[in-house]
Amino acid sequence: MKNNFVIYVVCFIVGILFFTILPNICGCNVTEGQQEATSGKATGTSFISYNFSNNGNDTTKNENLVIKVDNMNPQTIKLDSNINTVNTAMETINSKIGGAYASVNNKNNLVITSDTTGENSKIKIETGTGTNAKKLFGDVIYEPGRDGVISNNNNDEDFFETLGGQVVIMFLFLFLFLIMIGSVVYIFK
Repeated sequence: MKNNFVIYVVCFIVGILFFTILPNICGCNVTEGQQEATSGKATGTSFISYNFSNNGNDTTKNENLVIKVDNMNPQTIKLDSNINTVNTAMETINSKIGGAYASVNNKNNLVITSDTTGENSKIKIETGTGTNAKKLFGDVIYEPGRDGVISNNNNDEDFFETLGGQVVIMFLFLFLFLIMIGSVVYIFK
């Protein structure tokens, strides 16, 4: 009788161990759906036009727009033309920036987006940017990039393999659970 007690205690402990480590070793941690990797971006909240050229009369109204793309050194974009529309601002930035691009969102504000994706993808408007250059964006909302998550169930074949694996694991858990219940009943009998 004492040997049976030891066997049941060992089965109970093994059952608990399997319960906690089996999902990690079988690779059944499936992420539902798929999340695409995203790019870092800086989104403006307003737009105020400015004539950085003073109609070509002098360069005193020229300003710099300093942008850091990802982990590269900041880029200095010289603004020296009449930026009277958000589209003109977008075209000016796109003609002078590297590793990123400017666009206009549905609220008619500037957005600068990194060409890269993932957690290292970032855009930052740096110090050294002129006062009126900042007004092209207003307050800026910074959004870093995210890494993508790929699901194991992208197609039917993977889905059924995963489903089959989950069914096997479910039956193993049920079996181990019954052994644990039996062990507890036997111990306290």
